[in-house]
Amino acid sequence: MEEMIAQLGKLNGHQLGVIARTSSMAYKHTTKDVGQIGRELGVQYVVESSVRRDGDHVRITVQLIRVKNHVHVWANSYDREVTHSIAVQEEVAREVAQQIKVNLGRSSPVQGPLNPVANDAYLKGRHFFNLYTENGFSQAASYFNQALAVDPKFAAAYAGLSESYTFLVITNAIPPQQGWPKVRNAAQKAVALDGALSDGRLSLAHFRMHMWDWKDAEADFQRAIALNPSSEKAHRWYAAYLCSLGRHQESVKEIKKSRGLDPLSSIANAEVVRALYYARQYEEAVEEGRKAELVDPEFPRTHFWLGRVYAQLGKNFAALAEAERAGSTESMVRMTEVAYASARLGKTEQARALVRDLQERSKRGYVPAYDLAVVYLALGENETALQWLQKAYDQHDWALIVLAVEPRFDPLRSDPRFQLLLRKVGLQEN
Repeated sequence: MEEMIAQLGKLNGHQLGVIARTSSMAYKHTTKDVGQIGRELGVQYVVESSVRRDGDHVRITVQLIRVKNHVHVWANSYDREVTHSIAVQEEVAREVAQQIKVNLGRSSPVQGPLNPVANDAYLKGRHFFNLYTENGFSQAASYFNQALAVDPKFAAAYAGLSESYTFLVITNAIPPQQGWPKVRNAAQKAVALDGALSDGRLSLAHFRMHMWDWKDAEADFQRAIALNPSSEKAHRWYAAYLCSLGRHQESVKEIKKSRGLDPLSSIANAEVVRALYYARQYEEAVEEGRKAELVDPEFPRTHFWLGRVYAQLGKNFAALAEAERAGSTESMVRMTEVAYASARLGKTEQARALVRDLQERSKRGYVPAYDLAVVYLALGENETALQWLQKAYDQHDWALIVLAVEPRFDPLRSDPRFQLLLRKVGLQEN
């Protein structure tokens, strides 16, 4: 159901929330009633869905509810073989959309029956990807590979595989040199198998952005959105692209469009805070962070971005508190954010202890040089920070896409070596 739900965020100008309850895998789950969702998120309609599976049979029940008076505008049930479940998602999405007269694009394949084993693995892959955790991305990649082992021409599974490898790089689970070729190969295969698949074009755009191929990346982002204008994910990733280039007004507009397409998406809500952080609209970022917490109080990425926002506001105690909620205790992401916040708070010994821990880890596996550069900046060691940034460039660290807009690098901006790095990454003209 997640592909269907991803398409049903904003219909004909009407804000739409989504509740999914299932006896197997749930894309979203909430115990809040329709009225509460409407009040908290400002939506006009809610789609409530459930999925029940019995062997190779699946029943999908969907109802469209108008928030203001709790009227059930429309409801229907679908009984299908599992082999057709992705096509059913399209059918349900389009029938709901028809109730308020909107046309949806295509993000998943509808070209005939799928192998039930491949289809099942694909749906599990999508479920685990949407957890947005390192372990989730790893499991997603495994399931997408299982789907492709059964059906080597499954374009959507290649797109999912490319996305999974991208986020395994982003979460530092695999080194960039190992991950980027896998990202590229899977994205190219998805596009070659189905040029009309939005997710395939989107995965290729995401790869090109991280290769600093800014012009071709934008063309692919725009093509992906044209193929499926209702893709929350496409607007979200395009917003990140625009942010990297300093096009903040466009970026904020795009990420809010993404959230409008799926108001209950934890990641979309967190990414609104991200866009406002890089746009240096810190007070609004805090407000949006609190709204994001209404959707999911424990979502690590929300606290990750709020921590950065508070640091820029000089609220260092709050920044440290948020950083400590940005992931598990052993997470490198959390360690880096806690080290940065600790240094800003004057807890230099705590920050240096975390740096030593990260450097010790680098002897056993990949530790991003970019993260160490950030911490050394907080410690006031600008020269060391520049050295680590150069190493990040040599590693093709994914985070360099925000080099031009990251507020934490302001102390380095006038340094010719920093300016040279910006030119090498394509974020400043020669």
